[in-house]
Amino acid sequence: MAADTIHQCPLCELRFTYRTELDDHRRADHAPAVRDDVPAPVAAGIVVPVDPFRPSTMAVSVAAVLARQAGLGVDIVTAPPYWLPQADVTTRVSQARAAGVPWAGGEVLRTTSDPAAAIVDHVRRHRAAMVCMATRGRAQFGEMVLGSVSAGVVRSSPVPVLLVGPRVEHFGPRVERIVACLDGSETAERALLVARDLAAQLSAELVLVRVVCGGEADDLPTPAAGVELVHDDSPARALARYGGDRGDTVLAMATRDRGAFRRLVLGSVSRTVVHQAACPVLVVPVRA
Repeated sequence: MAADTIHQCPLCELRFTYRTELDDHRRADHAPAVRDDVPAPVAAGIVVPVDPFRPSTMAVSVAAVLARQAGLGVDIVTAPPYWLPQADVTTRVSQARAAGVPWAGGEVLRTTSDPAAAIVDHVRRHRAAMVCMATRGRAQFGEMVLGSVSAGVVRSSPVPVLLVGPRVEHFGPRVERIVACLDGSETAERALLVARDLAAQLSAELVLVRVVCGGEADDLPTPAAGVELVHDDSPARALARYGGDRGDTVLAMATRDRGAFRRLVLGSVSRTVVHQAACPVLVVPVRA
């Protein structure tokens, strides 16, 4: 095919040039059974760190959708630097409440020289289920990295972190699809477990995807049932495209511990997906 990305159905192995064709095929030929045994909502909440210097953030809107759908609370926090005399989260709390979440509250954490550490400490003390925060891509030494606070939270968080990148411009009323990104490693299996639990909690479709690059397809073992193969020479580009901009999708990926300076950023594929994707990316840290 002329397209540089090919989508393969995990159930019957038919291939399609466009993702929309595959979606139509799966709805028509592989419609899922209706479930009535969805687990009851849990009580833990979603912590949403916000920047005291930015008037708004898509992270609050995304967190509100997940919280309303799963029956969770939203805990909005900000960790102002030590030289900022005061900060406020009232507007963001009102935004979450207006979105219809079961419960929304806010807290200004103690001023500190390390906002990421203060946020992670708050997450641990309150036993949150997830962190949801915005991040901006930045160029440094020719690579895309996360903002310093979001990178610090990902590095140390005991729970998954939902990153809302700079290209996420809208999000719909429900999460309909959780896409778990696999590469055959034990690290990816960790993301799969989290994605599976989240899909069950949200009554969303769980899609398993593996990107196949060039001649790699000849060396791959037969893929497990239900794993969709996407043929593309750029894993990050393929996953960002796969997530799309439908406003109902979350990509789920695991990150590896890098050590020294590189532990401040995600792996090359993960951080590029966060920067390019038009949907939120759920990152499962090593300590989660």
